[in-house]
Amino acid sequence: MRKKRHFPRKRKGKRSHRGQNKSTRQTYSRDDSLKFQILSLLYTSGKPIQTKQIIKELDLPSSARKPLHNLLIELTKSRILKQLDTDLYGAGSKHRLAEGVLDQNAKGFGFVTKITSKLQGTDYTKDAFLAPPNMNNARHGDTVLIRIFKVKNDGRPEAEVLSILKRGTDQLAGFVTFQSGQTVVYPEDTRFPFTIRIPGKRNPDLQEGDAVIVKIDGETDSFRHQNGTLLEILGNPDSVDVQMRLVIEKFSLPHKFGEVASREAEAIPDTVEPGNGRLDLRDIQHVTIDGETAKDFDDAVCVEKTRKGFRLYVSIADVSHYVQPDTALDQEAYQRGTSIYFPGRVIPMLPERLSNGLCSLVPDEDRYAFTAILDFDRSGHLLNKEFSKSIICSKQRFTYTTVKQILVDKDPAVRKAHKAFLTPLKWAAELATALMKIREQRGSIGFTIPEPFMELDNEGRITSISRAERNFAHKLIEEFMLAANEAVAELFTENKLNGLYRI
Repeated sequence: MRKKRHFPRKRKGKRSHRGQNKSTRQTYSRDDSLKFQILSLLYTSGKPIQTKQIIKELDLPSSARKPLHNLLIELTKSRILKQLDTDLYGAGSKHRLAEGVLDQNAKGFGFVTKITSKLQGTDYTKDAFLAPPNMNNARHGDTVLIRIFKVKNDGRPEAEVLSILKRGTDQLAGFVTFQSGQTVVYPEDTRFPFTIRIPGKRNPDLQEGDAVIVKIDGETDSFRHQNGTLLEILGNPDSVDVQMRLVIEKFSLPHKFGEVASREAEAIPDTVEPGNGRLDLRDIQHVTIDGETAKDFDDAVCVEKTRKGFRLYVSIADVSHYVQPDTALDQEAYQRGTSIYFPGRVIPMLPERLSNGLCSLVPDEDRYAFTAILDFDRSGHLLNKEFSKSIICSKQRFTYTTVKQILVDKDPAVRKAHKAFLTPLKWAAELATALMKIREQRGSIGFTIPEPFMELDNEGRITSISRAERNFAHKLIEEFMLAANEAVAELFTENKLNGLYRI
């Protein structure tokens, strides 16, 4: 039986604004609507406007001409407008018109961020505050035209919304409830402090508490209630797949690849051949070490014993071989920036043919890679470094648990099953231990923050949550990745190359 969800209680009576400074609450006259329209027209036109243009663009009746004339005089006296000619008006010295993106709070107030202006005389370093009465039906994410009517002592401007230049979104995720025979949706994102009513008969497939996607239809007179259309029923929000969609909708995450990028990915040949200046490292005993549920393997390592100490190979998939600059694949990857991981799920940065195929260092398959070859003495001090494009063939897919069983637990059965890898894993443990010791001597601080591990059933529901184990195998891989990154940073410094550094 579906567990009943609890929704916010319906507000009764007028909305309260207790705790707000009275100076932030504008009292609007009948002329305010016309004033807002005139200022919006002036701003969007980007040039001075004539009275006849105002009448035409705003479709004003003849009865509105005298109030318009009086309002233009008033705006000119207050220097919001400037009369340039008998019938021509531009922005005055106190216009204070600007535009920006509304970042709304669940309590109703908001801030206008990324403030810019087409007009001169508007320069603010802080986001503008909007009290709830000054929203003028704007919603979170909208690009709005504002007029700043006050600047506080700390430099914080206070403003009112004149018009909505561009809606941020008209599609929201939310949860269904039934009130007085109506289907009502509460947005999952609390920055949208209103409900959406779905008119018409109740959809028989809907259940109380279901997650849905809705489209807001037009404007309403009541900001607290919007009308909408049901686009998609996601289902039980206890499912990880449903939660994943809710996150996608809330943060507008790109999760589908365009046709051009998909065609580019499908057109990439499967062949992986040596040459073109690549080191052939297929005989090196690379292995991948990842979690049990990992599906893409983007790095592999190998440690060999040398006369002076150790040689470490850290190889990462050479994505740049497949994703060329300015292609659709490149643009899609740039838009995403990274793969996003959920419990048992992932939104990949690249199409699956690349992320889980050609750019995944799966066992017994030749793959293009980029390799750092680092030589260390027996104490873990770096002696030499070399970087090269390469071709590798991973020999084994290990999990952190298996490596721990081999190196720490000395499990006989596991060690026997992986006899061919016992010696290189032993060398890897020796080098990782030496690198850890050097970092500790440098004063490095290790932060071990508990992370949850969620187990899912076949339908994507969470069956258990436990603390994720972090063992010696995790530390081993961390040390090798740190060593490779530090070697790259040293190379940049030695060659006076610009780069981004994380301290």
